[in-house]
Amino acid sequence: MDDAIAHDAAAVDPVRADHQLAAGFGRPSRGRGAATATALGAGDDRRLDEYRRDPRRAITEDGVVCLVCGACFRHLTNTHLRRHGLTSDQYKRRFGYNIRRALMIATVRRTHSDNANRMGLAERIQRHPILENAELRRRGGRHPHALEELLTRRERSRRLSVFLTRDHRGRFAGSLRDMDPAAGAPAVTATA
Repeated sequence: MDDAIAHDAAAVDPVRADHQLAAGFGRPSRGRGAATATALGAGDDRRLDEYRRDPRRAITEDGVVCLVCGACFRHLTNTHLRRHGLTSDQYKRRFGYNIRRALMIATVRRTHSDNANRMGLAERIQRHPILENAELRRRGGRHPHALEELLTRRERSRRLSVFLTRDHRGRFAGSLRDMDPAAGAPAVTATA
């Protein structure tokens, strides 16, 4: 019976089901919302472990992989997270996401943003805590760094450390536009 439901869900939107399967997401998940969620296959435990080591990879253009069960959604909702006994904040802290990270694909996030702009939600904000609380202003933008942010900073520093070398006067010897992308080193330019 469950296979019939999963088959019917794929039949409703076969293009999407094929796209998700081609993107590396396994079989459609069973149960409520089966038409919009897929689960990693049985042999994909390594992929799920990889996503847990680097949670940024679990959010793609095609879906958000739940790092608890491996199901893939367009929007990882509080309803789904309650099945695992988690709130959105607990999930983000547990797996190292930045606290303000949206657990949804870009198209859904854009739709939510457009709707909020159309409704004028920003103008309805009554309180501005950073203006009211001197301690928040003093702290500025300081916040605890999540795994996601640490991984991003580490990658960025590796990429830029090669490019940011200084000459004898302490100035940067080359800039990104002066780089020879094929060699990964500053391009040699003739000076007149």
